Amino acid sequence: MTILQPQTELIKKLADTINDWGLGDACTIGPLPPTRGISIELTSGNADTTYFDRREIHRITVRILCKRQSQKDALDTASAIRNKLTRLTEPLAAESFEWISAACSDPDWAGNQDGHIYACTAEVQVYF
Repeated sequence: MTILQPQTELIKKLADTINDWGLGDACTIGPLPPTRGISIELTSGNADTTYFDRREIHRITVRILCKRQSQKDALDTASAIRNKLTRLTEPLAAESFEWISAACSDPDWAGNQDGHIYACTAEVQVYF
């Protein structure tokens, strides 16, 4: 059994959680699918770390992209992800980290490549 690093497990858990919401497309880790879909990737962000009892609170930044043929559908999907993520009532269960919180930006226009793309950035706090 391979033990995932906290960052890897976090992005996988977030993708699985987004998939559980049934937004019409699977959330993939990495680049957007060519025609439509949802993707998630780690991105640069706040590098502050708080130390506590030889463990650390980390702020990990992820970018979530939503691509649809309709601009309204792309914005609606990105908005749904933002709203659901910031209002999680149960912390994500994980082996390598403990969930603290998530703050997510409002969706912004990220371009048009064979479909409309909206993105939101989430800063997730985890303890490991």
